[in-house]
Order: sequence, then C-alpha cells, then structure tokens
Amino acid sequence: MSLYEKILPIFMANEIDKLISNLPNSPLITKAIEIAKKKHNGKKRRIENAPYLIHPLRVAHILYQAGASNELIAAAIVHDVLEDENDEEHNNNVAKSTLGYELTPEIADIVWALSDDKTIKNRSLRKQDSFDRLKEAPEKALFIKCADMIENTNDLVRMLEQGKVIPWSVFHFSPTEKLKRWKEHLELIEKKYPECTLLKKLRYNIALLSKDINQE
Repeated sequence: MSLYEKILPIFMANEIDKLISNLPNSPLITKAIEIAKKKHNGKKRRIENAPYLIHPLRVAHILYQAGASNELIAAAIVHDVLEDENDEEHNNNVAKSTLGYELTPEIADIVWALSDDKTIKNRSLRKQDSFDRLKEAPEKALFIKCADMIENTNDLVRMLEQGKVIPWSVFHFSPTEKLKRWKEHLELIEKKYPECTLLKKLRYNIALLSKDINQE
C-alpha cells in the first residue's frame, strides 16, 4: 500500500469532520447527516475513491455559502439517498414517505425530483426520465442540482488545472455524451431559474471541460 493510500482515509475523514462542523447547528441538518451516513456507508466516489458521504456534504457546503436555508442544506445532504434505495426490491413511494417522516415532506419531494428511478433498468431511459421530472421541479431542487453539478465537476476542473488527464473511462457515458448532458441541465436551470447565484461557477466548469473534451 502506497503512502497516499495510507493517508487518504485520514485526510478524507478530516475533511468530512470539517464540512460537518462548518454547517449550521440545526436538528434538521443533524438528522440529515445521520441519514446520509447510514445510507452511504461503505460507498466510494469514482474519481477520488473517497467515502461517498463527502459528496453530499460538499454540495451542502456550496449551498450554505450561497445563503441557502437549513431545510435546503438538509435536502442537499440527503439528495442521493433515494437513488441508493430505489431498486427492484424497494418501493419508491415507501422510501420517499419514510424520508418525509424523518425530515419533512418538502425535502422528500425535492430529493425525489433529483433522484434517478433505479426501477428503470435502461440507463439512457432512466436519465431521460430524471431529466423530464427535473423540468417540473421547483427552484429549490434546481438550486441543489446546480450545486451538485458544480461539486461533480470541481474535481475534474482541478485535475485540468493541475495538468492531469481526466479518467473519463470511470463514467458510464462517453466524454461527449457526458458534456451533452451537462449542457442540457445547465440550459434547463438557466431557463427555469435564471436568478440562481451558482450559475456562473457552473458555466465556468462546463466551459473548461468542454474545451478539454473538444481537444481530444
């Protein structure tokens, strides 16, 4: 095991603790963190092999810095928990109702608007279904989606800025297809929620990645 592999868990654990400590001290947020820890336990991120929990916490922190409410921050923390549950052995409505009971019904509605329906087995059809539901989603959901996309692209942008090669093979779609989906979501947010204060950063990330992809 390399030195990097040895220190990575310590580094990531410290970042998780710091992200949590920097969020507002709210019972709703504390409960959301508790739920996310349980649902994402043992899962890893594809790019940096970090605990998956670090992703929703980073998304929540982006929203916190943008002035989001505690309810929206809590929703960001659990924005992927339904995706991790809704497979052929799990009832989507039950999972959503449980989340609504544990937090609030509005948070459950927002999270479902942001979730892939894993009962749809074809990945392309599943992603199209998610995009179609996002078209009808409230601005609060779009705010989280924008922060989510920023967080998902931040690591890739950081790699480019450091002169590294992005390992596009870890994604399920080709770089061109991935870029197409990013742009579609960006255009949707621009159209439905033009006042979103995070749009500038998202545009920057996508433009930089687009330049890299088009050079390939």
